[in-house]
Amino acid sequence: MLLLRSLSLLLVVSACPALSASLGPNSNSPSISLGQATVVGSSANGIESFRALRYGKAPVGKLRFMPPVKADAPTGVLQATQNPPSCRQMPLIQPPANPYTDAINKFFNSQNDSAFAQAFARLNAPTNGGQRGSEDCLFLNVHRPAGTKRDAKLPVLFWMYGGGFQFGSLDIYEPTSLIQRSVSQKQPLIYVSINYRVAAYGFLGGPEIKSAGSGNMGLRDQRLAMEWVHDNIAAFGGDPSKVTIWGESAGAISAGLHLVSRGQTSSKGLYRAAIMESGSPYGLAKTEDVTRPIAVLSGAAGCNSAPAGRLACLQALSADALDNAMNQVPGLGTWSGVTLAWPPTVDGDFIPDTPDNLVAQGKFNQDVAIINGDNEDEGTILTTPAVTPNTTDDAGFKRWVQEVLYTDVSEADYQQLAKYYPNNPADGSPYGTGLYGALSSQNKRVASIFGDATFQAPRKRLLKEVQKYQPRNTFSYNFRGFKYVFLIGSFHASELLYTYGFVNTRLTEEFQSRFIAFVSTLNPNFNNGQLAWPVYGQDRKVLTLDELTTTVQPDNQRDEPQAFLGSLAFRGIGPKYRI
Repeated sequence: MLLLRSLSLLLVVSACPALSASLGPNSNSPSISLGQATVVGSSANGIESFRALRYGKAPVGKLRFMPPVKADAPTGVLQATQNPPSCRQMPLIQPPANPYTDAINKFFNSQNDSAFAQAFARLNAPTNGGQRGSEDCLFLNVHRPAGTKRDAKLPVLFWMYGGGFQFGSLDIYEPTSLIQRSVSQKQPLIYVSINYRVAAYGFLGGPEIKSAGSGNMGLRDQRLAMEWVHDNIAAFGGDPSKVTIWGESAGAISAGLHLVSRGQTSSKGLYRAAIMESGSPYGLAKTEDVTRPIAVLSGAAGCNSAPAGRLACLQALSADALDNAMNQVPGLGTWSGVTLAWPPTVDGDFIPDTPDNLVAQGKFNQDVAIINGDNEDEGTILTTPAVTPNTTDDAGFKRWVQEVLYTDVSEADYQQLAKYYPNNPADGSPYGTGLYGALSSQNKRVASIFGDATFQAPRKRLLKEVQKYQPRNTFSYNFRGFKYVFLIGSFHASELLYTYGFVNTRLTEEFQSRFIAFVSTLNPNFNNGQLAWPVYGQDRKVLTLDELTTTVQPDNQRDEPQAFLGSLAFRGIGPKYRI
């Protein structure tokens, strides 16, 4: 089993029964009129689903690596009952077995492993002649409460998956629990999930991409899907003026980048709110400066000396050949893969400048309500399997910082950084566990700095600037639940267990009811006796959620170290990309 995929995609099989039950049409199959087409869906568990709705033309041939092209309007009868293929993607690297992976696997193997086995099989099931995914993947799914009328004008929740801009699919998470709760809460919503291009197909950079007027193809896919929703969701009973974009990890970063796209104007009017789970935009390089991936890709594919140029050569490759070349680039699950192989970039068009600069200048969509939160131990699962086995002493820590995390850090800055993140496992992540989980002197140290550098510090920087311009509708949270695995704590993506209702606990109700209320009213305070969630203002109050309690606390954990990391970022030093 691929450890990182199984954990970061988080028990996705828990949704599989709802998925399998909803695929087949029955005598009561719902249908809607969409222009000149009739779309026939399926119904199960009180939810009507319309799957594999095309929003973009197949990005193949000369459209590979290019901005998406709007799909032609459908005609005739569409049987929208089966999920579309995922986009072509890069597999996750399985780190060699080591004490860290063994300790984590020991816990998960003691649980209901059949669920993990099903999840693994489902996520890795071959399609299209044995290859996972397809280039013809620009589709979306629409799910709504059963019986929704065309004129219902329900708010819309628009989901973008995570996966490090390397992998992911629209059907990983099923919204059954979320929609059912929205109905019982008397705030029914429509849920839309989309495919977008990932890995080299969606985020290849380099001078050729810049010259071709492209870059950030996956982000452009997302926006085209938003435009489809704006134009068509009313036919499903949705309100195009009440769309909330929602993402986790890479999906959350994407949501943040849409806030600043084209200096705030690109996606304006397509959504009114954003939920960002474990991801904030920051520190992007220019498209033309991201030269290593295209160089490795071209070299592996034999395109470096192609007469027509590298880009044309790569566009002419079969998808299998491109995949084989793409897999030569170090990705997630490797020692250096914690900094992204396929990051979004500043392309000068869709993303005109770095997010830091744009937000600081007020060049973001200020009309949007925001929830932006992180998990307490974001860095653990992303560094423990591959990084910490090779980072076991001070020299190894320094090497990793200077060669991977902060490649251009000065010696003086490194010494300050080492002071803020000392060789003291009791201070590291998972936090609050003392020496428990310290399998070496460095694993909790590595997890702490990575979590702060790539999640906590960027979130605080973003919220600090946003509340200057939009002080009324910005909220933040700190998730401290799911502390069952001593080595990884409240790890990256563990909150999805609750937001998607894979388990039925107090935290599930807490997350879902608040998110549903936010989608419906732009206020995450649902009137059921819950503790009031305050706006994130100058007092920097966040909602802190753990298994037993919900409290309001100041957002001041490790402020000084994180401020130092922020100063490095503003000087152009630091991780340019992140998961």
